[in-house]
Amino acid sequence: MFIATSGNVGIGTTTPTSPFHVASEQSTGLQVDNFYAAGSGAASQIIGRRALGTAAAPLAVTTGERLAMFGAAGATGSVFSSISGAMIFRAEEAFTGAKSGTSLRFETTPLASNVRQERMQITPAGDVYMGYNGGSVAVGATSASAGAILDINGSGALASSIIVPRDSSANRPATGVNGMIRYNLDNQALETFAAGTWASLSTTSGTGSQWTTSGANIYRAGAGNVGIGTATPTGTLEVMSTSANALVVGPNGVTNPALKINASTASAVTGLSVTSAAAGGGVTLSALSSANDEKLLLTSKGNAHLTLQSGSATSAVILAPNGGAQYSYYPGYITLFPSPNTNTASKFEVRAAADTNLAAGAETLGAHFNLAQTRTHVGGAVSLQRDVRISPSSHAFTAASTVTDAATFAIDGPPNPGAFGTFTNSHGLYIPTSVVAGVTNSYGLNVAATTGATN
Repeated sequence: MFIATSGNVGIGTTTPTSPFHVASEQSTGLQVDNFYAAGSGAASQIIGRRALGTAAAPLAVTTGERLAMFGAAGATGSVFSSISGAMIFRAEEAFTGAKSGTSLRFETTPLASNVRQERMQITPAGDVYMGYNGGSVAVGATSASAGAILDINGSGALASSIIVPRDSSANRPATGVNGMIRYNLDNQALETFAAGTWASLSTTSGTGSQWTTSGANIYRAGAGNVGIGTATPTGTLEVMSTSANALVVGPNGVTNPALKINASTASAVTGLSVTSAAAGGGVTLSALSSANDEKLLLTSKGNAHLTLQSGSATSAVILAPNGGAQYSYYPGYITLFPSPNTNTASKFEVRAAADTNLAAGAETLGAHFNLAQTRTHVGGAVSLQRDVRISPSSHAFTAASTVTDAATFAIDGPPNPGAFGTFTNSHGLYIPTSVVAGVTNSYGLNVAATTGATN
């Protein structure tokens, strides 16, 4: 031990630079042993005390004063550097007999620098600040991932989750800050403060996800397309499913329409395309509800046509009420196949509505079968050519019966004049004269009597 003329005490050195200076070439430069057995408060203590003023007239410390500091420095060669790492205890208020708030701060020196920077702080309230001044925090790892200010790394059943604050809606922070996350005990869901309001991160109570998935997930492709059930959506929204229902829209309350597709910004609109991968499965459009009777309505707009179009020149558009009677529209012709009747109703009926304000002085047809087309045949003799043909039916009975008059085609009578009308001639059947060419004999009406009758 050496005591210099300045009063400084040196141990292991004859040139002490501070009141107590220890120099050693051993691995341990200072060791404090304690043998005090008065309770759990006993410890090997190194205490730093700070006062302003002088030893004879000490003054209370004020806010910002350092109370104690443990610092570290390294030799640069023949001399030591300034302190490059430190743990500092600092006063955070003016000290009195009842107040002595402090903070603890940790400082390190960046690479290629000799200026310390504060890296972590424990405040008087117990708050811990870290990761500022360009730093990041890694938990469970020796370094944080690039771009992360906080990197929590864990695995296994005991170290693979974090718990966020959990409380009621009433105990939300008084002043929300965008980016806050908490667990709401009332809603049983994670929630975040975003765009100035609290919003749930889960749409299903008691779950941690917005989606309850079974099988494929929801995907967002690089072009902005969204796919449900497919990882490679080709449209803005593509839904694919292996179940019976690929897309179900079931609103609560009154919604009209339930499903709306708006393609008004497209340069060309082909409508709604439904593709079935099952061979022969087809596509079914059904009106389903809890009502016994529910209509299916297809409505065009303005003067536009309503078109049902089949896929090829040999396919048909078929109307099948109740799946029985069929009304088939083939390219070039129409076929009707009514269901069998058990009553006297007509199988085919055209009803005309009452007309008003018809043009004066002009004929107005009630019905017109226009067969004025030209029909070109392959060369050859034809024994009989008919443009319209009506084949008679057969009437059978379950017992002996007689029909007084039966007819394949009947006209109930000539037209009758109504109010203010007078007819000079009225015809049940009218065949006017016409000019024909290339005909040996031309008849307006040719009636050939069947066996047992005369014309």
